[in-house]
Amino acid sequence: MWSISQQPTNDWFTFLSEFHTYEAKVCLKDKEDTLLDIYSLWLRTHDDSLKVKIISLAREIEQIEPQISFDELIKNLEKVKVKAIN
Repeated sequence: MWSISQQPTNDWFTFLSEFHTYEAKVCLKDKEDTLLDIYSLWLRTHDDSLKVKIISLAREIEQIEPQISFDELIKNLEKVKVKAIN
């Protein structure tokens, strides 16, 4: 433990770096889980409001992890037209 008068060590910076990496992974995992839950619900209901949430989450995930692309999913979602129930 270091006091205010002491400088943090490399161990402290290493810990913070590892903690931020872990935090980002947890955040990404949470967003992926939420996306899958909402997509699953959309598959059952075809509720248009869920499409907006799916696209928003997909874009957020792409910002966090640029190697991931949901372009094909989004393109396919936008093709689906919901039939009005009379």
